[in-house]
Amino acid sequence: MWVAALTVGALIVAVQAVPSTAEGTSVTPGPAPSAAGPAPSAARPTTTPKFTATGYFRTTEYDGHWYFVTPQGAPFFASGIDTVTADGDTDQVTGQCPYCEAVAAQYPSIAAWGTATLARLRQWGFNTLGSFSDDTTLGGQMPFEVQLSMASGNDWFAPSFVTNADEVAATQVAPLADNPNLIGYFTDTELNWGPPDTPNHKTLLDYYLTLPAGSPGLAVAKRYIGNPAGFVYAVATRYFQVTTAAIRMYDPHHLILGAKAEGQEIQPQLLEAARHYINVFSVEDYLYRDKIDSAVDRIWPYYLPVESNLADLEQYFGGPLLIGEYSFIAAGPQDPNTVPGIYYVAPNQQTRADTYENNFAPLYENAPWLVGDDWFEFVDEPRGGRTGDGENNEFGVVNVDNQPYTDMTSAMATMHSITGAQLIQSGSTCDGWATGPHGVTCTVKVPHRSYPPLFATTSLPAGQIDKAYLSGAYAVGGVPPYTYRVISGSLPAGVTLTATAGTISGTPTHDGTFTFTVRATSAADPTGLTRQLTLVIAPPPLAVAATSLPTAVVGVAYAKALKATGGYTPYSWSISAGHLPAGMTLTSAGELSGKPTTAGTFAITVRVEDASHPALTATAKLSLVVDSR
Repeated sequence: MWVAALTVGALIVAVQAVPSTAEGTSVTPGPAPSAAGPAPSAARPTTTPKFTATGYFRTTEYDGHWYFVTPQGAPFFASGIDTVTADGDTDQVTGQCPYCEAVAAQYPSIAAWGTATLARLRQWGFNTLGSFSDDTTLGGQMPFEVQLSMASGNDWFAPSFVTNADEVAATQVAPLADNPNLIGYFTDTELNWGPPDTPNHKTLLDYYLTLPAGSPGLAVAKRYIGNPAGFVYAVATRYFQVTTAAIRMYDPHHLILGAKAEGQEIQPQLLEAARHYINVFSVEDYLYRDKIDSAVDRIWPYYLPVESNLADLEQYFGGPLLIGEYSFIAAGPQDPNTVPGIYYVAPNQQTRADTYENNFAPLYENAPWLVGDDWFEFVDEPRGGRTGDGENNEFGVVNVDNQPYTDMTSAMATMHSITGAQLIQSGSTCDGWATGPHGVTCTVKVPHRSYPPLFATTSLPAGQIDKAYLSGAYAVGGVPPYTYRVISGSLPAGVTLTATAGTISGTPTHDGTFTFTVRATSAADPTGLTRQLTLVIAPPPLAVAATSLPTAVVGVAYAKALKATGGYTPYSWSISAGHLPAGMTLTSAGELSGKPTTAGTFAITVRVEDASHPALTATAKLSLVVDSR
């Protein structure tokens, strides 16, 4: 036990201080720098690069692209999937594990289940076991990632945080230090860096200022009063210092993949602090209901927007990114998809697959900093909700009866054909390694698969006039690279299509609905594929322009025209709350007029509706003061 005590003491000494550059600095939250991050590479490698073999996974940048590098020195894109295990979730209502029952009925042993499951995953293009998977059974046959839980307590400046991190590393990291199939460690997932996760939607600084007197975190927080963004940098620095030091004490080889951060809740300061300590920044990239995204933005507008190719995150981290979790779900007979009820739900499986293709084609084609992504998860959650938190979503690529969703798995197989490592491989690839007397050798060979060409983009997100737009039209499968051009119709003025990358970008100068057809061709397929797409450019958001009303006088004629901005004219006005003084009216054209007969102050809420379908609406609270003669 003396060794353990010495280890903890050394860790405390190594990480007890927050760097002086963080303390007291004024870190201003808000918009990203004017540069939109590194420009996506216009060309992909046409030959397979060979890197130095180290016996372990690592990262490197080559020709403008970031890659994982395998233990033998080959480029690798981690197409991962979480929770690949024969132990499914227990239904909190029935107390049963429906997937466990299906596995017991369909396979003579867990080993047989593992063999069949790995064959399925490889057929669908997966090459990595993500978090919460059974790496004991499967980790010798496919690369894997490990999920740790290193955060502890409510004060990360306390010595107990260091002690816990050391205990986690000693028990979970040390046994894996020499495993060549391990890619790396996630230190945590979904930590609370600020609203809306902190209690009562307070900032992280507000929360630490409520700690008991004498708390180490309280002492640090007091130095950041009035600077909540600077405090995020300080806490993140402390967190990554401690967790990185703990891992490195027991494992000098494997990658540190960071703490999975929820994509809609990332401030620049978190990325800027992390870049000094971890190898890869991992983000959760779920598709939420529209109202969820707008609510988060209202609560704390300093979070970075999640661009379609994650360029806004890369510009602050300056290194490789990994999507540590994402998923798309659909309505169906098995799962209600009601808990927690924040995710977008596609109406059917084909739309689910289309949504996946639309969202991930820009990442696979146009995000050279992306080194992998992990789908959550292998099996659906049970209908009654999983024990613990009651989640009941159709996240799986198979249902609880072990039946695959073929629309999704077909789309996954084709989309995975364009990921970084597979794109430049013409022969078999390695998907398992072992340490032997002469170094690391390949133990699992996977044959190269060809996939039919497919135009992945089925629809485009809407844009807004005078606001930067970024999306794309992407073909996958076949033999990339593809060249893109518009063969009929037209893009909005100010928006262009990049021939080599398929990127649709620019700042539209006119609103309206624009329909056009894109052709994608390659050297192997000069005839190519076509797709008709529609891009809707909306006017500026509808808003009431008036913020105050001139004073009226009893018995004197009054006239005021209410005005609005944005939307489509003509506007229609009404009063949605409160009432005007007797003698006055508001017309649908927005004319407030009449001769008031009563003095006083009259609070009203005006509502304006534009001419679009469905109509945009906006409201404003106004106060009309009527003086006596």
